[in-house]
Amino acid sequence: MKDQSEPGASAGAHNTEGPAGTGAIGRLAVHARAMFASERGLTALGGVGLVIAFVCLVGVGVHGPLVPPEGKMLDAATFTFGVAIFTLTMALLLPMAGYSETGRRRWRAAYAMFAAYGLVVEPVQAFRGLDPRFTQVGGVVDQIAGAVFGLTALVLTVAFVFLGLRFFRSDVLEDRPILRTGIRYGTVAVWMSFGVGIAMSVNAGRQVGDAGDLMLTHALGVHGIQAVPAVALLLIWATAVSRSSGWIHVAGAGWLAACTAALLPILGRPAAPRDVSVPRGDGRGTRCLGHCGGLRAPVLASAPQRPRGHARPLNPWRRSTVLPPIQPRTQGIDTTASASIVWTSHPRAGSSVPKRMCNG
Repeated sequence: MKDQSEPGASAGAHNTEGPAGTGAIGRLAVHARAMFASERGLTALGGVGLVIAFVCLVGVGVHGPLVPPEGKMLDAATFTFGVAIFTLTMALLLPMAGYSETGRRRWRAAYAMFAAYGLVVEPVQAFRGLDPRFTQVGGVVDQIAGAVFGLTALVLTVAFVFLGLRFFRSDVLEDRPILRTGIRYGTVAVWMSFGVGIAMSVNAGRQVGDAGDLMLTHALGVHGIQAVPAVALLLIWATAVSRSSGWIHVAGAGWLAACTAALLPILGRPAAPRDVSVPRGDGRGTRCLGHCGGLRAPVLASAPQRPRGHARPLNPWRRSTVLPPIQPRTQGIDTTASASIVWTSHPRAGSSVPKRMCNG
């Protein structure tokens, strides 16, 4: 049985998915006030979150965005603001999900566990100069608080999965298919965001490598549940139903594509180049940045040159190849003395320098 505050309950009298008109916005406002009134607890919790976010912003203005040694006041402000907006959104969605009164009460309790705990722990730990999730300088109590934070986030993930699945049923918002489609796209975006949030927990942070940051995808996904349904409402107000159904798919698919595109620089980032040192004759080494294919040029550049036509020595870094005797061309030199050239590595430059050796 549907809740009387659910918009679908008055579908016969007022259908907001009709032609454009100013009356549709007024009816939506009436429905929103009715749903906020039916979820006073979540509405009040969202309002408290907005106040806490404002206090955190004041803290940023007074103390700066960082509180040594680990506190990040700006992150606390954005987190509490995001939780507040998400809580107010849940206050709108929960009456439309078609739950029974018992089901709504259970879902509300599971969600409030995360929201209330996060709105307290995040700013308090930031003001204390600690990381609320993965502290490295806090005590045992702070580490336990971070573990409980992760547990409440997991409870929220499971609860929202069940809530989102309700909007994939045909009997939920059956008289408002465009709005239901927008909520479905937003639900998938939030699921993607929560998956990234689990990856951040496993990674013990938002950074992946030197330049990868998972927060952009997480933020885009979690706010998809507000953005895409808002587009659906604007389409209902501005166009006819037949034209709106196509554009809501464009908007939803575009939002999901943006969430995915934010992950591509991280998923497609090449491996870090290896630093390989090639020994030279002076022992200092020739540094080579790159993979195996890039090693050949530095090695050959640092190797001593050998005369053409002679066999390659076993040790290219220190060799002493005796050439056949040669006759000097300069007049005034004793031609009876046999001469040879010994190729050795120069002690500084690492290159081969011929030495003239005379026998006799």
